[in-house]
Amino acid sequence: MKNLYDGPLLSASIDLLKYLSKSAHNTSRLKAFLHLVEQRVSQSGNVCRNGRLYYLEVGQAIVSGAQLADQWDWDRKTVQSFLKGL
Repeated sequence: MKNLYDGPLLSASIDLLKYLSKSAHNTSRLKAFLHLVEQRVSQSGNVCRNGRLYYLEVGQAIVSGAQLADQWDWDRKTVQSFLKGL
């Protein structure tokens, strides 16, 4: 049987999966979570964002709450609450 996914493994608790499954928004919590996972870096190194240099470890990402709110069609407070819930 062919492996359909050859990327890094991701583990999540049952509580996190239950949290992600609940949504009353156009973009579900699960889709928002997957979007965040897709934004992570695969190699440690420097990243330039808005003229500033950041060092990120593997798996980290730089995100803007305002940008996520626009992309997910959520209120900024909803984005903040979601990120705190993770």
